[in-house]
Amino acid sequence: MSNRHEISRRDFARYAACGAASIYLHGCASTPRRVVGSSAIAGQPLPQLTDRDTFRQLADAALNTSSADHILVSLNERIGGLTQFHNDQITDHADNPNRQLSVTVAFGRQVGSATTDKLTADAVVAAVISAQQDAEASLPNPDYLPPLPPRRYPVLPTYRPETAEAGRTRRAADASEVTKLCASANLQVLGIIATSARAVGIAADTGLFAFEQRTLAELDITSVGSDVPIKIANVNRSIDDLGVVERTRQAVAKTKWLAHPRELTPGRYTVILEPTAVAQLLRPLLDATAAHTYHNGTSALRDKLGEPLIDSRFTLRNRPDHPALIGNGFDAIGLPTNAKTWIERGVLTQLHYDRLSAHRYDTPPTFAPDAWHLSSVDPTGECIDDLVRATEHGILVTNLDQIKSVDPSDLTLTGQTRDGTFLIEDGKIVAGLTNLNWRESPLRAFNQVRTYTTPLEAVVSPTAVPSNAVTSGVRKLLVPAITINDFNMEE
Repeated sequence: MSNRHEISRRDFARYAACGAASIYLHGCASTPRRVVGSSAIAGQPLPQLTDRDTFRQLADAALNTSSADHILVSLNERIGGLTQFHNDQITDHADNPNRQLSVTVAFGRQVGSATTDKLTADAVVAAVISAQQDAEASLPNPDYLPPLPPRRYPVLPTYRPETAEAGRTRRAADASEVTKLCASANLQVLGIIATSARAVGIAADTGLFAFEQRTLAELDITSVGSDVPIKIANVNRSIDDLGVVERTRQAVAKTKWLAHPRELTPGRYTVILEPTAVAQLLRPLLDATAAHTYHNGTSALRDKLGEPLIDSRFTLRNRPDHPALIGNGFDAIGLPTNAKTWIERGVLTQLHYDRLSAHRYDTPPTFAPDAWHLSSVDPTGECIDDLVRATEHGILVTNLDQIKSVDPSDLTLTGQTRDGTFLIEDGKIVAGLTNLNWRESPLRAFNQVRTYTTPLEAVVSPTAVPSNAVTSGVRKLLVPAITINDFNMEE
């Protein structure tokens, strides 16, 4: 059995040689280039990130210029870069700062917008004038809602200086650790280590004002020792907490098991889902909490509010203050984060009301959680190995991929396993398996849980769901690894 994640050693080398490494990892092209030395810009000062006072001055310049009924100013500035490597060669050092300030104005329901990448008062005034001209020439937008009134925002640990200050030298040093570990195991490796610092702000004529600096460090490596590659990823506010060495060792161990993968007949099996696989199965369930589908009767969770939804041992919260998660203080419209409970001991307690749904159903809008934390009562173990030792016969699944809806009425999904699938016999991993097709509903699966660990880190792709989904902004979750009875593996 094969799929698009299974490539040969020859293809792997060809991808890197022709510049398609970033296509394989991220779906976007990048022309590789050899960089001499670990840091081509060592010693140069780091670009300065916009601070709160500067953004307020820029926002005031816009607000004092417009005669519109409403005006909204948004800042999204990013500085940082990435280091891409293939085996012991650095193929790309990219440092691409991006600065964008957006202005939206409204005359009644006539709405216009403009952007500028120059963060000066003159550039902001020019953007306001352009946005006003755009609004005056536009047709009324019946769905337009004015900016939110002033809100209070929590102060979260979103910024870590060690990440903001990490340049090419630090990223190249971490890449060297990865390549050494893989070379010692005779494995090929393709990877990216990225660091960024952001300044995000929003201001409006209503008095709304929010500003936050955020950092992010990212690790994305793929190791190949056979025709089945293993991908390991992590994101964290701090580059020091990426766990580069630990996660590379995990990839090396799994790649060795897959040197000669076996095939498995279809059927229902006891399956251990690693945290990332749990997160991928959980996401469609969370997306079904969208209020507009719930109220129009098309959600699989219709009539489930206040009713048992999953195993009563589990509670799901938004934890924006958790240092291992990537919670932000506010969203793109200026709505402050919160730490609400969405599922309390298995019972659904919360729906997600976007701004338009909240207006339609006369209820406050809901912050779309970006720091999901699934906890449990009396976990069986602390790590995945504890679940493996307790399993007589089953399958260990690292990740789920190519997830598609089969029956929206009960959330039945299909997909494939990826990043390592393994056979368990008598409490031990005995062989790697080729990727398997599966067909299951999270509504059923999360009610067939046998054992589970404490919450562990899970990283998911931001492009895995539509941009308007409840979980579209989620990069990382804390969820347990879980053992599920009678999980359906099909042809």
